[in-house]
Amino acid sequence: RGAALCLDIEKGRRPWSDLLQPADFFAQYRHYMVVELVSSSPDEHRQWVGYFESRLRHLINRLEESGHVLAHPNPSPFSQAAAGVKR
Repeated sequence: RGAALCLDIEKGRRPWSDLLQPADFFAQYRHYMVVELVSSSPDEHRQWVGYFESRLRHLINRLEESGHVLAHPNPSPFSQAAAGVKR
């Protein structure tokens, strides 16, 4: 996506602002996986998040090594509290 946009920008067909638009992840991919880490407290969450991220990186590497999956992780954490989601 970025390479094609840069070519169009160089040729004057598109403005630079098009390159800086966020990608629509859910429109780009037919399949996706959501992994949720739930903790009972912020302290417990901090203790587990590093381990969890490490294991997730290993999973992505293994999936890609299989040759059947190309994974594009979205490493941004999603806070339900910040989004106003109540459980």
